[in-house]
Amino acid sequence: MRSRKVARHRAERMGRQAGEQQKNQPPRGNTSTAVLVFPLEILGENTMKMSNEVAAKIIADCAKEYHNNLENQNLLIVFGSPDTPYYFETTFLPSNFLHLTGVKPVSDSGSFAFYQKALSSKLNANDFTLAENGMTERKLSVLPRLTKIYTMAKMVGDYNSVRSMLYTEKLVGNTTACLGFVFQDGFYIPNTALEEDIRNLSLKPTQRVLAIFRKPAKIDRYQEMCYLAKGIDINSIALPHDIKKLLTLDPIEHAVKTFSETKNSALRKATIVHDKANQTVESKTFRTPDIEI
Repeated sequence: MRSRKVARHRAERMGRQAGEQQKNQPPRGNTSTAVLVFPLEILGENTMKMSNEVAAKIIADCAKEYHNNLENQNLLIVFGSPDTPYYFETTFLPSNFLHLTGVKPVSDSGSFAFYQKALSSKLNANDFTLAENGMTERKLSVLPRLTKIYTMAKMVGDYNSVRSMLYTEKLVGNTTACLGFVFQDGFYIPNTALEEDIRNLSLKPTQRVLAIFRKPAKIDRYQEMCYLAKGIDINSIALPHDIKKLLTLDPIEHAVKTFSETKNSALRKATIVHDKANQTVESKTFRTPDIEI
């Protein structure tokens, strides 16, 4: 009963927020915001139902992000402890995208055709149906973030089979969302998106993501480091030969250099702003912007 009341209050609050936003200004921000600013019907105890029109917009936006960030890319995910790191590789194919949305296409043209239609913004509300149990809404609420899994993943876990209707093997994500992967042809491929704390779906314990590298699938070695865990020195990770052979000759030095150059550039920018702010200028006020380092 309490969960139902919480869900009802949440829906009412979201409806009020949507009304205020539409009255004051047009919607802004990423596609995940679009999920939250529409008044949604309560489904079950905690899930909100969205319209097919809203779902089509979110899917189209996520298809573009998937194309820009993940399509035909490999991720090398290094996890565990710096003293004993493990790893696995993923690949993201165009045909994998449909499985992450939770919708069922009306036509039988296939997952690749669905993705191409979404990518070209030609997907409409009559092209698919939503799951009756609210699972589609939950997937689409987190999919905008999961298209950037290479920056937001904090943990890795092995699926604990707690859900009888869900099949996946490896989980990557954080306390609010995760992607599920299955092993196929030498790589883990994504087969589900979940609005769930990864710890609730994983065999204990989950393991910390230390670093994530990315490369186009058509090249052999990784040159880009997308993520490094907070407080971790990349040079402190005892990378075994199996991992090192997947990287360019100087990936660590290059990554450290890149991070250092970014930090120094931000510091130089802050210094310039600071100097200008201390100059005496009539009728002008300088404000130091926030600098992320």
